[in-house]
Amino acid sequence: MSKRIPSGVIRSTIVTGLVAGMALSMPVGAAAQNAATHVAPPSATLHGLTAGEWSARWWKWALETPASENPLLDETGVNCAVNQTGRVWFLAGMLSSGQVMRSCTVPNGVSLFIPVANAFCVPDPGTTGTFEQQRACASGFIAQLTSMQAELDGVPIKNLTTYRALSPAFELDFPADDIFGVGDVTLQPAAADGFYLTVRPLPPGSHTLHVRAVFGSDAIDVTYNLTVA
Repeated sequence: MSKRIPSGVIRSTIVTGLVAGMALSMPVGAAAQNAATHVAPPSATLHGLTAGEWSARWWKWALETPASENPLLDETGVNCAVNQTGRVWFLAGMLSSGQVMRSCTVPNGVSLFIPVANAFCVPDPGTTGTFEQQRACASGFIAQLTSMQAELDGVPIKNLTTYRALSPAFELDFPADDIFGVGDVTLQPAAADGFYLTVRPLPPGSHTLHVRAVFGSDAIDVTYNLTVA
């Protein structure tokens, strides 16, 4: 291992959000109805998996992708289709405080799984730790969240705190070119905590996703300009 993680755990704040729906020229009432239709309830499953189970898959997608094409580091959206498979697409946020605007083309009929604010922990290379310890670590990081918001074509998605999901235990297979500089290694057990939105397939056309989340002094603002092909 060429580099150790100095904190003792890998921690990450990945924030992204949702503003999606019909054209911006829609009446507000119609847009609100569209939001209610396409954003699934917090307890809903997606293709038989809970939000917590999808969150583990999201983290594997986000962290097992090499830095050279990792969507978390993407400032334009050019990498939004990297490693996307099946009928569910993941959307990335950011690793640190800042603002980004991305453009992304999404296939018709695909659901979106989107973190509003989330965190994960895993033992440092060469060390051990229990799943319960990693979950407590991730939840402690989420406890630092001071505010968050998500919108659907300008219409706020309400009751975001009800969308919290805890992952089961999972492992992370970091590539040689990973975004943390950990190197080619598998670490476990990993645990994640956060707030996620499940978006049912959107109608073809243009959509806009935006979120702002604040962790203490760090504010993260992400906008997605989506085209459903």
